[in-house]
Amino acid sequence: MSIFDAANPANPILINSNTSIVAYDVIEHPSIPNRILTTSDFGLSQYEVNATTMETIFLSEIAY
Repeated sequence: MSIFDAANPANPILINSNTSIVAYDVIEHPSIPNRILTTSDFGLSQYEVNATTMETIFLSEIAY
């Protein structure tokens, strides 16, 4: 998974990349700004994104 700064959509800038996270979809958490939800072969996963470093920290997973 990669995080981009898309302030200028014509020129997105790569901020951080984590090759251990393989996701089909990345969804912004509806009520917690520094969390993202991902879907993958493993299920639905939740990550916290550090606003300073843009690193992702695994929090939980629901297998399906």
